[in-house]
Amino acid sequence: MPTERGGLLSVQRYDVRVDLRDPGAPSSTTRVVFDGRREGVSFLDAGDARVPVDVAVGTQVREYVRALAYGSAGSGLCRVVDEADGRVYVYAASGPAGARRWFTCFDQPDLKAATSVRVQTPPGWVVAGTGACDGAVPTYATGFVAGPFAVESVRGVELYAVRSRASVLRGAAGELAQVAAGVVAEIGRRLGQPGPGRLRVAFVPGLAWPALETAGCLLVRDSLLTAPGTAGFARLVSVLAHEIAHLWFGNLVTVGRWDDLWLQEALADVVGEAALRAIPAGRPHTGTGAARVPSPPVLAGHHPPAPPALAAATSAHYAAGVRRVHGWIRAHGEREWWTRLRRAVAAGPLLDATLLAPAEEPAAADPWDELQRAVAAREADGPAALDALLTLLRREPDADRLAAMATWYTEILRRVGWPRQAGGREADRRLADALRQVIAGAPHGSRLAAKATHAWLATAPAPPVRVLLAAVPPTATLAWAARNRLAALGELGRRAVLAAGTGPEAAVCLAHLPDATEKDRAWDRLFEAPHDPATLAATAAGLWHADHAAYATGPAIRFRHEFAARTAAYPEQRAAVLARYAFPRSVLTPDALTRANELLEADRLRPALQATLADCTADLAWAIRFRSPPDLYSYTL
Repeated sequence: MPTERGGLLSVQRYDVRVDLRDPGAPSSTTRVVFDGRREGVSFLDAGDARVPVDVAVGTQVREYVRALAYGSAGSGLCRVVDEADGRVYVYAASGPAGARRWFTCFDQPDLKAATSVRVQTPPGWVVAGTGACDGAVPTYATGFVAGPFAVESVRGVELYAVRSRASVLRGAAGELAQVAAGVVAEIGRRLGQPGPGRLRVAFVPGLAWPALETAGCLLVRDSLLTAPGTAGFARLVSVLAHEIAHLWFGNLVTVGRWDDLWLQEALADVVGEAALRAIPAGRPHTGTGAARVPSPPVLAGHHPPAPPALAAATSAHYAAGVRRVHGWIRAHGEREWWTRLRRAVAAGPLLDATLLAPAEEPAAADPWDELQRAVAAREADGPAALDALLTLLRREPDADRLAAMATWYTEILRRVGWPRQAGGREADRRLADALRQVIAGAPHGSRLAAKATHAWLATAPAPPVRVLLAAVPPTATLAWAARNRLAALGELGRRAVLAAGTGPEAAVCLAHLPDATEKDRAWDRLFEAPHDPATLAATAAGLWHADHAAYATGPAIRFRHEFAARTAAYPEQRAAVLARYAFPRSVLTPDALTRANELLEADRLRPALQATLADCTADLAWAIRFRSPPDLYSYTL
């Protein structure tokens, strides 16, 4: 069903000229060609303003010239200064509702158009993402980068990074290009629609999202750029595959409404992951003792990254979308799934949730979904749920589902299922034993074995963890996972952690120590220069470890009295994201719930932060109720 503007007109093309030659006065000139379906009145988007336009039947041309302002939140037209060498870089990052910040347009996803961008720059600058995009694209997929970038070209893939990180880019270029080219070829083969002839990827500072599927040049947050063999390289590869998948699901075929963005995010996640699994270069990367890559310097001229405050564009919606896609695949099979995707790509240009229309015959309930539902409804206590989980885990052939089961155990079931530490430790032992059986039965070097090993490290007893730590390179991802487990068990001290390293991995490990002072320090570190989500999540996992509630009462009290003030100057979405990690989820006491409700009822909480705190407080209330079980549990596997 078309949107109101989509029913009134269609857009043929945008010709955009951006002038960056005067550092203090950027400007853009936009020529828009559109076709009126009927007479009426509509508008174009220009920043926060609406430009009225009378629509007549037939083709019309309008031209708009406007002065621009550099944004400060990693969206729109952004200017950053690299403090390492003083060089200036500019990029346009559209994202949802962001294109209007730098050119005048009908800024909504169903009004796709051929788009050409030309940029005038100071002498000596490199520009990427300009020229004519392949076919019609949504406005949120437009953008460019400009500046004295370092450039590496390998296997038909062009990679851009700020000059101060040229050596890191050079070291990563070979493997990144191999992965990128392989993912493009694999997705093109499966969908029967080839990808772009030349792929461009730019690592830009301060981007509000981890990455964006900009049609002429994918944009990736600079802080994700790291060398092969380091802990963050697997995440970089995963993000890159996701954005490449968006070239089909997002750019080639596009959802018609902002509320449906979850669908193409879910498709990009599932399709990108499938392509990675299918190519040798896409298999997970672990540390190999490579030298640690310095963190990028702080860049002036922007606030810490924060995604846009769109109601439908939340990580919760995206995660639910991915689960929905996986559920459809389990019900109908991989072959039917890829058949549907090929039809959707061939039909284009718009996409909607009918892609996931249910089968005529309802599928049998998934036991894994049923187990999660039973625990959420308090129909099963911890021991009964663990028995069911172990049965499912031992026979699970899918690596990602196995990892999801293990994560659910550590984040949900372990937190609420055993009030006494001894019971929790016994549950850990049983899960670790089951995971060892999975590892023993999985093909050597397979993703299933790798995922099971990482999950095992989160629950295993100290002696075998020490054996593994002695057998892997000291900077490997597995080595730090082993140290985290030993730290959580009280088998590793602060001095030993710092002897192994002083970077982000060591900070995460210190958060796992059963020590009140270390918990306070870990809570403070959450508010330091922006961390990537993986580091925040790992730090919070240690800070709020299920067995460490007694050591975390200090941060729990500080959350009530300090969080609002410490995040008052943060962009709204960053404060909301940080709240999920700083919230005292493992302190399951009435006092903790009272403090959370007091903060929730405080005046002047911004909407996104209030919504996040409401979710966290409801989860805390549920966890406390779980510890007071009903008289009869009704769940059986």
